[in-house]
This record gives sequence, structure tokens and C-alpha cells, in this order.
Amino acid sequence: MNTNINSQYINLENARIHYLETGPTNSVSVLLLHGASFSAQTWQEIGTLELLAMTGYRAVAVDIPGYGRSKRTSVSSLSFY
Repeated sequence: MNTNINSQYINLENARIHYLETGPTNSVSVLLLHGASFSAQTWQEIGTLELLAMTGYRAVAVDIPGYGRSKRTSVSSLSFY
């Protein structure tokens, strides 16, 4: 089964965050975060996004600011998080 993986952006304060999303929107969501050497694309390349969608989950893989397609940003306060 080949699933449709959507590349999206969301603006949070001064950060433009990239994420990949797939699976039924009305199902349980799984948030995938990456480590320092990876990006949201890694979850697609190793098949995790597709596997979660095929088993009925909505999968969202986020590019943390400064990684993948999310640009590095300066954070003025900890309240951002």
C-alpha cells in the first residue's frame, strides 16, 4: 500500500515549522520527533510514516527548528516552548 504523505508548514510565533503528515485525520495521532542527526524525512525514508498510516494511525513527523526544512530560529523566552 502506498500512502499519501503531505508536506506542511505551521507558523508558531517567529518560527516556520515543517512537518510531514499521513494517515486518517480522524484517528489516533502519533507524533514523531527526530534526534540530532535526522529530520522528519528520516521517518519517511525508513517506512515508519507509511507503516503507522497502514495500521490506521495519523502520523505527524516534525522538523525541529534548525533541522530538515524548519529554519533555525532565535527564541526570546522559554514560554515559547
